[in-house]
Amino acid sequence: MAKQKSITFRCTVAQNNRIESALQNEKLTRTDLICTALEQFLTFTESEDIHTLDIFALVREIDSRGSAVSFAEEA
Repeated sequence: MAKQKSITFRCTVAQNNRIESALQNEKLTRTDLICTALEQFLTFTESEDIHTLDIFALVREIDSRGSAVSFAEEA
């Protein structure tokens, strides 16, 4: 059995509030929520029209989808 690693990151109050809200709404553990989000992000970035984008174009592409707060507003 592989030893699990702990990952720590900093986030803004707005980002933390969104995480807490998602935890309550989705009935997931923090680990499950972050793993699910990471899997979805990696799947998104591996698509043919996305994987060639630089970081700035990637942020613009993500901001253009959905109705969430923009990256700049969230950070």
